[in-house]
Amino acid sequence: LSKCELAVLSACRSNVGPRQFGTGVAGLNRALRLAGARATITSLYAVADQESATFFGTFYHALFIEGRAVREAFRAARSTLQASGAPVGAWAVFVLYTDD
Repeated sequence: LSKCELAVLSACRSNVGPRQFGTGVAGLNRALRLAGARATITSLYAVADQESATFFGTFYHALFIEGRAVREAFRAARSTLQASGAPVGAWAVFVLYTDD
């Protein structure tokens, strides 16, 4: 995945795995990063389909339509959902890891 700029795993609990001393959580996120993905978005727990769709619709709009960087688009999606009164689980479930 050395040419992969962003890997998105919106499936439930894709950032969950056994904790390993000195390396953190050994889940899919870590595997993607070790395989070369420069940035990943994974989830900490189960999230409803509609909430996930709303988050990623907002994220992809900021990323592709507005032309924001991954970190900025992620922050914008979280802020937009939070400001709209969406439940915490709709925006706090997703985690971004990036080299930038």
